[in-house]
Amino acid sequence: MLLAWLGAVLALSLVAKYTGFFREWPPLFILFVLVLAVPVAMARSAVMRFSCPRCERPFFRRTVWYGNFFTRKCAYCGLPKWTEVTPGESIGREPR
Repeated sequence: MLLAWLGAVLALSLVAKYTGFFREWPPLFILFVLVLAVPVAMARSAVMRFSCPRCERPFFRRTVWYGNFFTRKCAYCGLPKWTEVTPGESIGREPR
Protein backbone atom coordinates (compact mmCIF):
# COMPACT_ATOMS: atom_id res chain seq x y z
CA MET A 1 0.00 0.00 0.00
CA LEU A 2 2.87 2.35 0.78
CA LEU A 3 4.36 1.62 -2.63
CA ALA A 4 1.05 2.55 -4.24
CA TRP A 5 1.04 5.91 -2.47
CA LEU A 6 4.66 6.56 -3.37
CA GLY A 7 3.89 5.69 -6.98
CA ALA A 8 0.91 8.04 -7.01
CA VAL A 9 2.96 10.90 -5.57
CA LEU A 10 5.74 10.22 -8.09
CA ALA A 11 3.27 10.12 -11.00
CA LEU A 12 1.62 13.34 -9.84
CA SER A 13 4.96 15.06 -9.46
CA LEU A 14 6.07 13.97 -12.96
CA VAL A 15 2.82 15.19 -14.49
CA ALA A 16 3.12 18.45 -12.60
CA LYS A 17 6.73 18.90 -13.70
CA TYR A 18 6.15 18.28 -17.38
CA THR A 19 2.86 20.16 -17.66
CA GLY A 20 4.09 23.12 -15.63
CA PHE A 21 1.18 22.90 -13.22
CA PHE A 22 3.28 23.82 -10.17
CA ARG A 23 5.96 25.78 -12.02
CA GLU A 24 5.07 29.15 -10.61
CA TRP A 25 4.18 27.97 -7.10
CA PRO A 26 6.36 24.99 -6.09
CA PRO A 27 5.32 25.35 -2.44
CA LEU A 28 1.78 24.61 -3.60
CA PHE A 29 2.83 21.07 -4.52
CA ILE A 30 4.41 20.53 -1.10
CA LEU A 31 1.27 21.86 0.56
CA PHE A 32 -0.85 19.61 -1.66
CA VAL A 33 1.13 16.52 -0.62
CA LEU A 34 1.07 17.43 3.07
CA VAL A 35 -2.64 18.19 3.09
CA LEU A 36 -3.61 14.96 1.34
CA ALA A 37 -0.94 12.31 1.81
CA VAL A 38 -0.03 12.77 5.46
CA PRO A 39 -3.58 12.51 6.89
CA VAL A 40 -4.36 9.54 4.65
CA ALA A 41 -1.20 7.76 5.81
CA MET A 42 -2.06 8.49 9.45
CA ALA A 43 -5.61 7.18 9.04
CA ARG A 44 -4.35 4.03 7.31
CA SER A 45 -1.90 3.42 10.13
CA ALA A 46 -4.62 3.83 12.76
CA VAL A 47 -6.95 1.40 10.98
CA MET A 48 -4.21 -1.19 10.52
CA ARG A 49 -3.42 -1.08 14.26
CA PHE A 50 -7.05 -1.81 15.26
CA SER A 51 -7.09 -4.85 17.56
CA CYS A 52 -9.61 -7.66 17.36
CA PRO A 53 -11.89 -7.55 20.42
CA ARG A 54 -11.72 -11.32 20.80
CA CYS A 55 -8.05 -12.27 20.30
CA GLU A 56 -6.48 -8.80 20.72
CA ARG A 57 -4.30 -9.25 17.64
CA PRO A 58 -4.40 -6.89 14.63
CA PHE A 59 -7.80 -7.30 12.96
CA PHE A 60 -6.82 -6.23 9.45
CA ARG A 61 -3.26 -7.45 9.05
CA ARG A 62 -1.52 -10.77 9.33
CA THR A 63 2.06 -9.54 8.88
CA VAL A 64 3.85 -6.20 8.92
CA TRP A 65 3.92 -6.16 5.11
CA TYR A 66 0.40 -7.30 4.32
CA GLY A 67 -2.94 -5.93 5.40
CA ASN A 68 -6.42 -6.03 3.92
CA PHE A 69 -8.81 -3.16 4.67
CA PHE A 70 -11.71 -4.97 3.03
CA THR A 71 -11.58 -8.19 5.02
CA ARG A 72 -14.84 -9.35 6.57
CA LYS A 73 -13.22 -11.27 9.44
CA CYS A 74 -10.24 -11.11 11.80
CA ALA A 75 -6.99 -12.21 10.19
CA TYR A 76 -6.20 -14.48 13.17
CA CYS A 77 -9.33 -15.83 14.86
CA GLY A 78 -11.91 -15.34 12.10
CA LEU A 79 -14.28 -13.16 14.14
CA PRO A 80 -16.71 -11.62 11.64
CA LYS A 81 -16.69 -7.84 11.33
CA TRP A 82 -19.39 -6.03 13.38
CA THR A 83 -19.92 -9.02 15.70
CA GLU A 84 -20.78 -8.29 19.32
CA VAL A 85 -18.26 -9.96 21.65
CA THR A 86 -19.37 -10.75 25.18
CA PRO A 87 -16.91 -9.94 27.96
CA GLY A 88 -14.84 -12.94 28.95
CA GLU A 89 -15.38 -14.77 25.66
CA SER A 90 -12.28 -16.78 24.84
CA ILE A 91 -10.96 -18.67 21.83
CA GLY A 92 -8.75 -20.97 23.82
CA ARG A 93 -5.67 -18.87 24.47
CA GLU A 94 -4.63 -16.42 27.12
CA PRO A 95 -5.24 -12.76 26.20
CA ARG A 96 -2.21 -10.54 25.93
